[in-house]
Amino acid sequence: MADGSLNKTAATIGWGVYCACSWTWCIGMYLPIIMLHRYGWPGFLVFAIPNVLGCAAMGYIVRTRQRSEAMIARHRPMMIVFSIITIAYHMFFIGMLTMRLGDGAATINLVPAIALAAVVFLAGLAVSAIPLRVWPWVAVLVYGVSLTTLGMIGVEPLALLSWSGAQPLLDVIWLGPAIVFGFLLCPYLDLTFHRAVQETPSRHSFGVFGVTFTVMLVLTAAYHTLGNESINTMFGEGAIAGRFLVAHLLAQTIFTIGVHCRELRVQQKFGLMLRRCGVLMLPMLGVLPVVGGALLHWSYAVNEAMYLRWLVFYGLIFPAYVLVFIGPWRAKRLTATNLGQLTVALIAFVPLYELGFIHHWTAAVLPPMLLLILAVVVTPGTADTTPK
Repeated sequence: MADGSLNKTAATIGWGVYCACSWTWCIGMYLPIIMLHRYGWPGFLVFAIPNVLGCAAMGYIVRTRQRSEAMIARHRPMMIVFSIITIAYHMFFIGMLTMRLGDGAATINLVPAIALAAVVFLAGLAVSAIPLRVWPWVAVLVYGVSLTTLGMIGVEPLALLSWSGAQPLLDVIWLGPAIVFGFLLCPYLDLTFHRAVQETPSRHSFGVFGVTFTVMLVLTAAYHTLGNESINTMFGEGAIAGRFLVAHLLAQTIFTIGVHCRELRVQQKFGLMLRRCGVLMLPMLGVLPVVGGALLHWSYAVNEAMYLRWLVFYGLIFPAYVLVFIGPWRAKRLTATNLGQLTVALIAFVPLYELGFIHHWTAAVLPPMLLLILAVVVTPGTADTTPK
């Protein structure tokens, strides 16, 4: 009896750490740095609190394997798109960081950027073949790398951070609802979270996630200043912390790519081999904006703006889909007509997100979210028939 209880506790913790590592990706490892620079600690908290609470809540709301499987059966195509976009975002991220860390001209750094992105992708594809039962142990190992990085960097850099940033505090107040909107709803499309719901012996794995993922966000805040260094500084004599930071970034990125590649293979198991290979290779296209930026001699600031543009998927498109078609709040039936209407609305809303996140007209991101919520509230929906 005691052994069984111990095994359940270990599995609960393991799957919680699995969720923390699958969610520690190029948003959690970099967007807090931008928020800290622009808005100081308030920007970090507006990012971190809904992120942790929204993702942890997903496990307690979905609750059971049956409910998770039913949700995937209904919304598999969009969940597949979510994984493809997430992997592609990482391809861009790796390319962008490689260009950032180099000191030469953009065109000189282009080949290393593409090569490293390809190597990271292939590494993720390779580890995706790891048996399912081993994944929590792999997560613990990867998490250990990140904890070691935090130990090497320390928490002292947190004292250097300010309660104000380069942009007015009012801006983050306008952005706050859109950030909450994204983090509360996006987890329901994440196949890796559904995997944890289906495999964990206890939904408290998502409580473990809340604690362990918070530590990862603290790590991001701690390397806020270190990330501004050039590659020569980070890898120069005595720059051990910089090397551990690179190990953290690569380990977490490869883990995230691996778990999403695994889920893509599972969801495509009935497809033709050629189609499965095509789906898995699509994310490599994410490196194309880096190629374009290098050829056009874009600055790092422009690449950072491109990084922020990817967030339209996680701050608008994916959460809008969840709000309209998945939520228990008068969710609409997923039909071609309803999906087409939502697509037209989202196309109209994208320029407002461009104004808000790129051009600092932050109030522009609020109307799309309010209109989507209003549309769901005032128009007829269908009862939620997902198994309890």
